[in-house]
Amino acid sequence: MKKIYCHIILFISILFLNSGCSDQNKNPLITIEYLKDNAKIGMTENEIKNKFGQEAFRGYGDGSDVWIFDKTKESFKYTPDIQRVAHGEIKNGNLQYQLYINVIKNKTIMFSYFYKGDNGEIWQIVITPDGIQKETQVSHSN
Repeated sequence: MKKIYCHIILFISILFLNSGCSDQNKNPLITIEYLKDNAKIGMTENEIKNKFGQEAFRGYGDGSDVWIFDKTKESFKYTPDIQRVAHGEIKNGNLQYQLYINVIKNKTIMFSYFYKGDNGEIWQIVITPDGIQKETQVSHSN
């Protein structure tokens, strides 16, 4: 009987440890499709966290809170900046994307997503305060 209790305690301990190591706190991969399906003007901070996870950086500038989400190479470290998109790091593959979300009074007002296009240039998808999606090339190599 004692042996059964030991097995049960061991089994429960393993379940507890595995639940603590799960990927539930891991941010989703924010692809263009994911962004278009999930980014909505007027989202609250809790809704942002539920859809996009933990921001890499948060700061205040130009009258709004700015949240930055990104996907980096595993060994790559950098300091996100709300005033400057890391074009060079996206171009050279250290960053897969950067997503800037502007928030005023606990509501999203704009999304700006930067990524490397098929032509090797940096592209931006913006979801404007009126909900319009625009996609433009923002870098030009010589």
